[in-house]
Amino acid sequence: MTESSSPAPIFSRPEHALTRTVSESFQNAIRSSDIRIDVARARRQHHSYVAALRDAGITVSILPPVDMPDGCFIEDVAVLLPNTVAIARPGAPQRRSEVASVAQFLQPNYPTVQLSQPNATLDGGDVMRMGQTLFIGLSSRTNEAGAQWLAKHAHSNGIEAIPIPLQEGLHLKSVVTVIDQSTLSIWADGMDPAHFRDRGIACIEASEFEGANLLGLGDTIIASAAAPRTIETLVRSGRTVKVVEVDEFHNADGALTCLSLRFSRANAWCV
Repeated sequence: MTESSSPAPIFSRPEHALTRTVSESFQNAIRSSDIRIDVARARRQHHSYVAALRDAGITVSILPPVDMPDGCFIEDVAVLLPNTVAIARPGAPQRRSEVASVAQFLQPNYPTVQLSQPNATLDGGDVMRMGQTLFIGLSSRTNEAGAQWLAKHAHSNGIEAIPIPLQEGLHLKSVVTVIDQSTLSIWADGMDPAHFRDRGIACIEASEFEGANLLGLGDTIIASAAAPRTIETLVRSGRTVKVVEVDEFHNADGALTCLSLRFSRANAWCV
């Protein structure tokens, strides 16, 4: 049976997640402000993040720290497709050294393709899957050539790819993320909800910028403590929310989705 004739995969919590320990050099992470980063506190917050994933029933693998300031933002170096892992080429040149160790971990277990075109850039944080569709943010980190390369491989995996220019934010998933199989959380100042509502996708507008980046894990949503009003909206809607503190990662322009690569079980998709 071909991918195109297979039943549509269901949305579920991830089966497995890959993370990387925060390195001492995290204090030098690329960021848009000069806010000081407390590395020891970031490590405690990362530990709590991993615990939240495990509490949700996810098996977590942790790569050791590397002397690369942004290495804990592991999502940016790969994009998981149904039959392939696309190894990205980060838009920030100083982050490209992060790719090799993640690819080395993945390649024994997953077929991989690697973006090596010198003019193309792609960050995993700019890629959001919604069922059989990939939305690809065109940002300061992901360009048209990178998006076209990923779209080609998505198509060969039976998935439609749609490029969307960002209005604000570092990555697409800085301003919009999946809550469940039919709902997104979105920061409307950074992304026009019409991109998604016109396709029949429901959007909850986050009350805080940090509320746009949620981790929808099936029955549970992990949310940043920096988004209390968004959390209140989610709870009122009957959703189960696990709150974690990740403000040290916010200080480095990162958030919840950045800190892991998440793998679905067979015939399913996940955030």
